[in-house]
Order: sequence, then C-alpha cells, then structure tokens
Amino acid sequence: MKLTQAAWDDYISRLSRLNQKAGQLMREYMDGHPEADTDALIRYAYALVTKYGEGSAELACQMYDALAEAQGVTLPAAEPAPTATYGEVTGMVKATQDSPPSLQQGVSRMVKQAGADTTAHNAIRDGAEWAWVPHGDACPFCRMLASNGWQRASKNLLKKGHTQHIHANCDCEFAVRFSREFDVSGYDPEEYLRQYREAGSDINNWRRIDYAARKDVINAQKRAAYAAQAYRKDRGAVSEISLIRRSEEVKLSVRQVESYKTPVYVSDQATIKPKALHRINQNTEKALSDWGVSLDRKPKIIVVGDNELRGAVGIYDPCENVVYYAESVGKKTVQDASGGFGVIEAHEMWHMKQAADFRQSGWVITRENRAEYLDALCKKCKGRIDKLGITRDNVRELSQYAADMYLGERFDEVEAEFMSLRRRK
Repeated sequence: MKLTQAAWDDYISRLSRLNQKAGQLMREYMDGHPEADTDALIRYAYALVTKYGEGSAELACQMYDALAEAQGVTLPAAEPAPTATYGEVTGMVKATQDSPPSLQQGVSRMVKQAGADTTAHNAIRDGAEWAWVPHGDACPFCRMLASNGWQRASKNLLKKGHTQHIHANCDCEFAVRFSREFDVSGYDPEEYLRQYREAGSDINNWRRIDYAARKDVINAQKRAAYAAQAYRKDRGAVSEISLIRRSEEVKLSVRQVESYKTPVYVSDQATIKPKALHRINQNTEKALSDWGVSLDRKPKIIVVGDNELRGAVGIYDPCENVVYYAESVGKKTVQDASGGFGVIEAHEMWHMKQAADFRQSGWVITRENRAEYLDALCKKCKGRIDKLGITRDNVRELSQYAADMYLGERFDEVEAEFMSLRRRK
C-alpha cells in the first residue's frame, strides 16, 4: 500500500501554510511596530508560535491517525506535542531580533517544529517506523536524512524533547508506518543515497555540487527575496553632495528613497535594511512631535556609511536643514549604547529645534555665519543648563559625551543630551 502523492502534498501544503502564515504575521508586526522592544517582540512571537503551533500539532495528529487507520492498526488517538515554551521563544527572539527575516524564519520554524514533534512523539510511543520525506527543492541535508530510509522511531532523534533538524523554508516532513507493506509515493531513499555517495558521502561537497547545478535558480530566488524587502527598488537618480567633517570635505553619492513622502536619501556607501530605515524616519518624526516642531519643517534625512561621518552617529546641519545619520543608527546595539530607542534621533532633532528657534527670532543661518550662530546658541544654552543645575561636577551623570562637550564649551550639545536623555522621558 502507498500513500498517494496528492494526499501527501495536500498534508504538506496545509502544514506549510500554517508556518508561513505565522512567519508572515511576525514580519508584518515588526514592519508595523518598529518601536517594539524585545519584550513586545517576545510576547507577539510566543502568541503566534502557540496559536499556529497548536494548529500544526493538530494537523500532524490527524495525519497520524489517518495513516494508522489506513494501515489497519488500532491505536490510542495521537496526542499533540507541546508547542515551544516561553523561554525557548525568548531565546530565539533575542538571537534574531536584529534581523527581521531571521526572526520571521524563527517563528515559522517553531510552528513547523510542533508538527514534527507530534509525529515523532507518537511514533516513539507506538513503536512505529518513520522516514524523513523530502518535498520540493529539498536541500542536500534533508536528502541525506531521507537516504536513511525507514527506521524504527527512537528517542535518539530528540534533543530536549524536540526533533533536531527542523529548519525554516523547508517542506520536508516525517511519515510513519506500522507495516513494511506501506510507503509514500515518490519517496526513494535509494536514489538519495546514490546522490550522497556520488558526492563522496560528504554533505558539504554535496551542497557545493547542488549549488553549482542550481545556482541560477538559487540566485534568482535570493534576488527576488531581496527585492521584495529592499528599499533600493525605490531609489531615484544619484545626487552628489558635500559634507564638511572635521574641516575635511566629504563627497557623498546619494539617492532618494522615493517611497517616503518626505525627502529621505541613502548614500551608496550605506547598507541599511528597510525596517531600520523606517525606524530612523519614524523616530525622527516622533522627536519633532515631542519637541513641538511641525512636520512641515522636517529636515531632509540622509543615511550615510559609518565611515562617511568620521565616527559620529548623527549630525544636524542648520544651514541646509539636513540631518545625517550613520547607517549603524539602525542597529539596536548602537541605540542602546547611545541611551535607548530613539535617543539619537531626539538629540539631532533638538538641534533642529534650536536652529528653528533662532530662525524665528530673525536669524538666517548660512555657511558664512555658522560659527557666529554656534557662539550665540552656546551662550543661550549655557544659561539654560545653569538653571537646570548642570555643572562641570555633575554633567557626567548625563553621559560621558555630555561631560566632554561641557569641557569643550559646546553647551548646545549638553542641552541636547539633557533633552534627549532626561526631559524626553
């Protein structure tokens, strides 16, 4: 007796839809909530993994019971395996939160895991045989596992209660049998074993052979996946601009990201993911709102390579009403080191407000009078921070950067640090 290819494909498709849906919902949540912190991501991921993992486990129970019945075996009803624990989801999220595609895949994998665990646990309980059945463009690793053929179900495959080789973007699955008369149509372990041996029984060599044979398809898939999420598809024509850093002119080649309603540019030297760019833009707009500045006066945003800012993470140019952010501003580690989520953008937008206040008092800030403007601004800021009780002795309580700027009499920077780190909270 053989399970038909159509029946197996239907089962695999239903499982795949569940784990893909969970992953997609995770991605949509991240894209729609760029301000979400680690705890929020964990809570949402855990909810998805639990809900869709239970569905995956239930589908696996249904298939297991149907296979037993079709083979004339009377068994206790299959029992769903537990979904991933909160601790397991927490570990996955913390390991992948800086990479939205990886976090999306992590959620999908954990949903898929629940179905695979269900089949494995019940097969071990009932002394069944199992086989890892490839599906679609199965990777060499899955085909190597499939070359083992039908085997007695054993706890040796489990680690901490889970099957060990489940990975994302994979539709391969366990099949079970209770009689050697049963098989799954299309499953050919001898063919997989032949391929493995032709690769010298070396999985890495098999991967290289597989890539060489399918590189055009694989690269096309990668390009399609990147194009689906990359901001570069929205970029306009190149523009050349100059930035003065530490008395040195830095020439930048930038392109506008046309999907934004307000001017947002990215340097050709910057590598930044769409979500990170979205987060920077959103943080900038929130900071303007916090400081009471109309979005009609929002500065042009230019994201540049870290080396192009010569060590800074953000610079506001009051002459042109442009804010420059280093690409690393989009990284959580950099945000945390600078005081928390959105602090960098809040700091630079306070400088924008400082300039806006001077313009309202009649100033026209130009390259020629920028030094004069900074002198006047620092005098005003010194008076304000004096009233706040910030002194040379306690300024380090704000940050080391504030202390350094105080010593350099850049009181505009000290005020921006206070506003972004203390007042905004």
